[in-house]
Amino acid sequence: MIRFRVICSAMAALACTPLALLGPAASARTNHTLHWTAPVLVEHAPFATGHLVDSVSCPSLSLCVAADDVGNILTSTDPASKRAAWKAAAISPGNNFDFLTCRTTRFCVALATVQGRAPLRIYTSVNPTGGRRAWTVARTRLFLGGIACPSTKLCVVVGKGAITTSTNPTAGPRSVWKVTARWPQLSSTEITGVSCVSTKFCVAVDAAGNVYTSTNPTGGRSAWTITTIDNTAPIEDVSCPSVSFCAALDELGKLDYSTDPAGGASAWHQVTAPALTVGLTCLSATFCAAVTSAEASTGEVLTTTSPAGGSAAWHVSKTDGARQVTSVSCPSIHLCVAGDNHGNVLSSDDPADRTSTWRTRSITGVSGITSLDCPSVALCVAGDNAGNVITSTKPGGGTTAWHLAHIEGAFSHGPLPTIDGISCPASGLCVAVDGQGDVFWATNPTGGTSAWSRASIDGVTTIDSIACPTTSLCVAADSAGNILSSRNPAGGASAWHVARISTSDDVLYVTCPTASLCLASGNQTIFTSTRPAGGASAWHSSARFANATAIGPLTCPSTSLCVAVGKAVFGMEAAASPAIFSARHPTGGTGRWNLISPTPGFGSQFLPGGTVACPTAKFCLAEFGPDSEVFASSDPGGSNAAAWQNAGVSAAAVSCPRQSSVCVAGNDFGQVRVGTLNG
Repeated sequence: MIRFRVICSAMAALACTPLALLGPAASARTNHTLHWTAPVLVEHAPFATGHLVDSVSCPSLSLCVAADDVGNILTSTDPASKRAAWKAAAISPGNNFDFLTCRTTRFCVALATVQGRAPLRIYTSVNPTGGRRAWTVARTRLFLGGIACPSTKLCVVVGKGAITTSTNPTAGPRSVWKVTARWPQLSSTEITGVSCVSTKFCVAVDAAGNVYTSTNPTGGRSAWTITTIDNTAPIEDVSCPSVSFCAALDELGKLDYSTDPAGGASAWHQVTAPALTVGLTCLSATFCAAVTSAEASTGEVLTTTSPAGGSAAWHVSKTDGARQVTSVSCPSIHLCVAGDNHGNVLSSDDPADRTSTWRTRSITGVSGITSLDCPSVALCVAGDNAGNVITSTKPGGGTTAWHLAHIEGAFSHGPLPTIDGISCPASGLCVAVDGQGDVFWATNPTGGTSAWSRASIDGVTTIDSIACPTTSLCVAADSAGNILSSRNPAGGASAWHVARISTSDDVLYVTCPTASLCLASGNQTIFTSTRPAGGASAWHSSARFANATAIGPLTCPSTSLCVAVGKAVFGMEAAASPAIFSARHPTGGTGRWNLISPTPGFGSQFLPGGTVACPTAKFCLAEFGPDSEVFASSDPGGSNAAAWQNAGVSAAAVSCPRQSSVCVAGNDFGQVRVGTLNG
């Protein structure tokens, strides 16, 4: 029996960890898009895994410090590198760090609430990478609105109607924290944020739209001036990189800024900003970053090189693979680091860049892999759900052996940039299809973005699959019952022809073992054609399954074996289950097909989707949708369900070069794993 052994490839430092993705730091570029390293799971044994990293602070390019919600401090002296560059220390076990700031590499302050409740514990360190003993704690009665510590000689904490300061914050239990300013009329008003350029200049904001400024923060109530600058919404964040620039965000998506923060109401100006944006940090008057709030976050970081330019001047970076991004810190325009709510840290080494020049050869921004084709052991081409094509001429050769090209960006005209299908009949031709009715092709698929061309074939209808048995024939299928074919796949839109072979709501998938035989699968039907480019009349129904609810992707390693994945109702079951359709005589009608349910424990439900790969007639892999467990069989054309066994890996796409002993699986987190066939 052939045994499938999945090996964790060196192409991902955390290839065995579900949240790890493919790439190291890079500077790939495209218009209005940042390119971040893949998320790196920095919380590792013996510390908690997958916890909220809700604070991150980078005082320099050579130090980033992050804090999580279970009392760990995470540090890195090479924050754009791999997991090994991060170290964890349990500073306040079991407690939530809800704020962290590092003014310099020699001074950090973190705030923890005991079991999620105030009052605060204030942790300070003059050696933040020194482990648990390098941090001291002061147990206070303070309630936090915001904190700023411009030096080891001053920390300012703001809360409801009051400002508290300490001139010896690093003294631990001996530190003294005093309420130095209180406004009884504002006792119910939350002072939400504070930013101190130095010990001689601080700016705070509150939920009533006021800004507080002081050149003597410890000087008492009279040392602070209060000015109303935004009476329409609470102000949530403030960032002052210098005495000549401050910016603040309110909760309705407006940004207030000033080049003279202490100059009164007339010195402040208001522009629109991205709605539901929080976590503002400004490096200068020409660079700010923020993250989307919990209500809107899908893993996004926003940057602008013109804070005064309004919402149109902000650019969104999808941090592919990240969960909700909770914080961002930028020590310079050459580094931004963000944390998310699943224990990941992300980084960009060129966060201000907006050019479209592609010079990088390293992987960055790989998202969920949705399609994969490996025509040989010397070429694998994958597509993801963010319009990227990822290629390798040595799939097991490590991260640097995989290269990314963003082929959708400049061409995209709709909201669905997913690369749904890829077929490479030879190393000199790959053809891909997407969720917007587009066909892409490259005669040099590893040549980067510029090597790919695009033609709109099918309007905005999703094209779900493509099969190219030769370089002179490609057949694709869409989600509206159509077959698209071309005898000149690189010939542009006019070289493609559309034929309706099923109903408009039938999602079709296609495979072609030879140029003279193609099969398409749909809701309950398998269609065949010996003249696949011959139009609608050349296709006919070959098999129909009344208990199938969907027949998904299929493959035929030869004309005498075809295998499809799908979903069907078995026996007395009320709901449909993942199903495998197989036949050794695929054109012989329904009676020649087997319909079986694989061994229980298949993982994710069919969404629908899935892929099936058969390098030989005696071995096939199948998966049933994003993050499904993969099943393997050494008798894929048989009727015995027990012949399909769990292969020990989860995937969203699988591919095996014909007549080889290697299989590649890509998952919903952008991971790639390589398997070898033994026995």
